[in-house]
Amino acid sequence: MAAAAAALFRGAWTSKQIKASHRLEDLQSRQVNIVHVLRPEAAVQGVPAAQLLSKQQGRQAVLDLSRGPDAAIAYLLECVQQPQLQQQLHADLLQAAQCISSLRQVDHVRAKLECVTKQSCPQWHADTVGVRMLCTYAGPGTWYIDNRHVTRHINPWTGAASISDVEDHHAAQAGPGDLLFLKGNLCQGMAGAGAVHKSPGVAGEGGARLLLTVDDACC
Repeated sequence: MAAAAAALFRGAWTSKQIKASHRLEDLQSRQVNIVHVLRPEAAVQGVPAAQLLSKQQGRQAVLDLSRGPDAAIAYLLECVQQPQLQQQLHADLLQAAQCISSLRQVDHVRAKLECVTKQSCPQWHADTVGVRMLCTYAGPGTWYIDNRHVTRHINPWTGAASISDVEDHHAAQAGPGDLLFLKGNLCQGMAGAGAVHKSPGVAGEGGARLLLTVDDACC
């Protein structure tokens, strides 16, 4: 107890109580900041991301769950080339939107489908959102790390937490088609202990990612 208090006074903080899970129902727990839903296989396999979208920049929309999200989902999926992938995306969009809506008590969520050709977030970080779901259908998945392997620095003047050290060798990576729910620093109960993650390396268009992002950033 004394050692923990001394570490906090120095600004170092590691929370071992908050952890990752593979069970979607654990998303409601304040002791969980990462839920990695494993799935046996992706809707498409071996197809480059660039061949799956007719518009490489992708699309973004806000889903209104109070009035019905069908029109927004249809708009997002217009640029998807394969019917099987369209069906999978439709189901995943609805599931992610409903999970985030339930946890955050919001009616609107933002969804973005894009072909990513560069490493957009190469550093370990936590998002300033409530909850974000990432699913990679083609290309490498997002890296994440359990909270017990992250040390954060507490600013003694502002109380804000920043990441000071990450034990990289404990990192895990989401596979193709896996659903990765990441609670951000704004999620109730996280208090600066948002899920730590980073983008994978991308080797040009050949290693591009087809990425679906769903979050509450529009709220």
